[in-house]
Amino acid sequence: MKRFLCAKKIFVTLPHASPNIFFPRAGVSKFVTDKQKEDHEIFHLRVVLTHTNFSDLGWRPYSWWYLNEEGVLIKQSIFSRNKKKKHYIISSQPPLLLDKQYYPSVLGHGIQLAQYADNLALSYIILQAFQEQLSGFSLAARTLYLPLDILILLMQTLARQQPGVHPWLLNLLTHAQSRKLNEYQLEDTHQWENAYVYDNYTNISLLFPLAPTAIVGGIKMQRYWPDIIDSVSIINEKTTTPCPIPQCLAFPQCQEYLLPYRPKQETLRQIQMADIEYSLAMAITEY
Repeated sequence: MKRFLCAKKIFVTLPHASPNIFFPRAGVSKFVTDKQKEDHEIFHLRVVLTHTNFSDLGWRPYSWWYLNEEGVLIKQSIFSRNKKKKHYIISSQPPLLLDKQYYPSVLGHGIQLAQYADNLALSYIILQAFQEQLSGFSLAARTLYLPLDILILLMQTLARQQPGVHPWLLNLLTHAQSRKLNEYQLEDTHQWENAYVYDNYTNISLLFPLAPTAIVGGIKMQRYWPDIIDSVSIINEKTTTPCPIPQCLAFPQCQEYLLPYRPKQETLRQIQMADIEYSLAMAITEY
């Protein structure tokens, strides 16, 4: 935490809470880690989206795929993804409860730690951090994993308790589309103070008071980034304490740095049969 607070440069990435870190998404963290090795002033802030639900097909948080010690692809179901429950958000569920003896020993310690979390999203964040640090896809001393809902709670508290000190935040939040947590699912609310999460533009704009150097994303973020800048610029014009606007840094689509991490032939056959991508957990077992 001290290194984060004292960092001269902060690069932000925005993964979803999931035990699966599929390629090529895994490359985002590796991309920043390589930047950190070139520039020791860079700190990596991983703001993890904890409000996503079990219909998230990009990260598939309802199950965990990994290779056992014999190289067999295992699908460990964690949550029933039926029609009624697929819109339950991950952080509304209890923490991971798994018997580590069924997993490769190399992942056992991470699984054990994940079961001490308060909810499933936090369990997943622990698993993400464990996998990324074990594989060298993040640097332990220069990477901080921050749940988005905790960031939002912090910004809400500042805007509510010190509105005169934080007029920029207050202006942003009072114009946001707010959603609150109703037991397991999100629903709209007109009270920004009670929101669990906001619209995507606001969620990303809440990173700006942290003064990041860059927010790293893909092509999708590049498409809507100008809209975020437009809305932030309007707020900046209305306040005497404008917020600096970070760079939007796109990680390359042609990821040569991921070439060493390719599935072995038998693993490739299995993941093609399962219709999923290769993942960091699989790469850890194979390499």
